[in-house]
Amino acid sequence: MNPADELRAAATLLREKGAPASELRPGPWHTKQRGVTWDIRSEQGLVGGTPHWAEKRLAEWIALMSAEAAEPLADWLEHVAGDLTTAALAVTKWPDGETQDPADYIDEPDSARLALVFARAITGSTS
Repeated sequence: MNPADELRAAATLLREKGAPASELRPGPWHTKQRGVTWDIRSEQGLVGGTPHWAEKRLAEWIALMSAEAAEPLADWLEHVAGDLTTAALAVTKWPDGETQDPADYIDEPDSARLALVFARAITGSTS
């Protein structure tokens, strides 16, 4: 799988998991302590909770990354994938194109590489 495909796979996964959760409990999400546990809540009610052994920081992270974040993150990954695809098409026409990294020929090459790190964390890929 090439880097653009990896980015698109992560974008698809974000949308597949984020859209149903967002429909059920739109964001933003927040935390609320309930005894020794932490609830993750939306305006519509309980999203989930953490067991008593989980720290508040875990609940805060889950609330921060509410399903509302899925679509803009997926859009970003798709945008970077499009940039990489366009650059790859151009680079392959060069005599030494097979040795070139298409990311070097887009506006923000470091951002593309970081997007790929993020995508791999989402998909669990180690490519």
